[in-house]
Amino acid sequence: MVTASLPFPLGATFAERYRLDAVLGAGGTGVVYRARDAELGRDVALKLLMAGFDEELVLRAQREAELTA
Repeated sequence: MVTASLPFPLGATFAERYRLDAVLGAGGTGVVYRARDAELGRDVALKLLMAGFDEELVLRAQREAELTA
């Protein structure tokens, strides 16, 4: 994967809690990172949506998160 197109570079911290360690996948709606949750001390999948998304996309992402949790 080309990292130049990533919304956040690997190693960056997101929301003061998640360190972005690897890209797990990318598509039309966003990028999924393997991230380290500093508060809970565990690895998580973190999906960051692309800019310009609408409310329906946010609801879809929330349903997806609930199903995979």
